[in-house]
Amino acid sequence: MNKTLLVMPLILLSISSVSSNDDEIIGQTPGCMMSDYTLADKSDYVLPFPIGKEYTVTQGNCGLHTHRSEYNLRFSYDFPIPIGGDITAVRNGEVINLDEQFPNDTNDHSQTNWIGIKHEDGTIAVYLHLNTKGVFVEIGDEVKQGEIIGISGSSGYTEYRPHLHFHITEKEHDTCQLSLHEQPNTSKYSLKGCKTIPITFKNAEPQDTPPIQGKIYKAVTF
Repeated sequence: MNKTLLVMPLILLSISSVSSNDDEIIGQTPGCMMSDYTLADKSDYVLPFPIGKEYTVTQGNCGLHTHRSEYNLRFSYDFPIPIGGDITAVRNGEVINLDEQFPNDTNDHSQTNWIGIKHEDGTIAVYLHLNTKGVFVEIGDEVKQGEIIGISGSSGYTEYRPHLHFHITEKEHDTCQLSLHEQPNTSKYSLKGCKTIPITFKNAEPQDTPPIQGKIYKAVTF
């Protein structure tokens, strides 16, 4: 009598609660994907690099590494723009703060070159890890969407990997004062009290809502 061996497939189940604080999965967690994103084709924002350029999202929203709730960086994007690569304004706005004094590769978050640009609705675009003397604007300047505002670097906590960290914060309030933070010999940028908000990019190809960690996105005409 022949015996048939029945092999049942092994099914691995991962059960977790879905909440706004669930950051246990690299990339987008279920809670992150349920956030209030504007569809990409309706977005007010463009990618923070010039038309024709394309980069991978090396760490996306709710990334397990540093884009986590406890760092107020939940809705952030990292793009591996090499040192000297152009960075552009994602939206019209006014430059409210910046730093460009620090060298690359200190791997110290207190030595971050950056630009902060406030939009007409009060939200603020933050561009981090810029090159030494790599800021092309001044505080008080009005910039246009798509305008080159600086160049990428490896300043601050980058783990020695040049890239642009980008996010949008909520409006300034008592505990979020990006335009006022000032300490001698320390970056003017502070994470304290400034929460990031979910955004998409209208000129990203493909037009994902939101852009996904590990995928390549090209900046197209808008």
